[in-house]
Amino acid sequence: MMAIERSIDWNNPWLDMLKPMIVSAANENELVQPLTEWFVNQEWKKDMRQLASRVEVPARTSNFVARDEFPDDLFDRDEHFDSWFILGGGKIEHPSGIQPLKVIKLMKTMRPSQLIGQLGGEAKIETSLASMHCVMTTCKDEATRFFFVRDRAGGLRVIMAFMVFIGEERLCELHTTSLHDETPIKGDCLIYLPEIQEAPSAVAA
Repeated sequence: MMAIERSIDWNNPWLDMLKPMIVSAANENELVQPLTEWFVNQEWKKDMRQLASRVEVPARTSNFVARDEFPDDLFDRDEHFDSWFILGGGKIEHPSGIQPLKVIKLMKTMRPSQLIGQLGGEAKIETSLASMHCVMTTCKDEATRFFFVRDRAGGLRVIMAFMVFIGEERLCELHTTSLHDETPIKGDCLIYLPEIQEAPSAVAA
């Protein structure tokens, strides 16, 4: 086991997402073939590129009130977004500390359930509405970005967001679906995920 530990670059950011698969495979005695071969054959390699970047969302000292933060002149919202996040009092998020996010770039079209499964489940993908708002109001390009955010009733939603620049003006388009909708997430887009710090897992030799 010491030889294996020395042979792996534990500073590689991809291990943040691979760790659950590595530990699971070890616990199930599936690491019977050479470790390098096992890594190469994993499905994630065909679906994602390397970590694109990391961003930090500043801390907030006041509530984030959705109905006040998505004005019509800056956001082109679909009816699902309004129904799940704006109407009926809207979603309100409490103050929070700095929110670190990691950004990955998807290589091919996938269904949300496929992507969520590879990323480790719903607990590993949820970001706040305030974090999405911060990213979209500060971005400087028209890349398509995806966020997984809980609505005011607690349902996890998929939000596709992209900025449209018209001269010096900018408009953010928001398209929202349910996870159960299984609307495919197209490749060549950016996925924003929480930067979760986990305690190291011990794997017995």
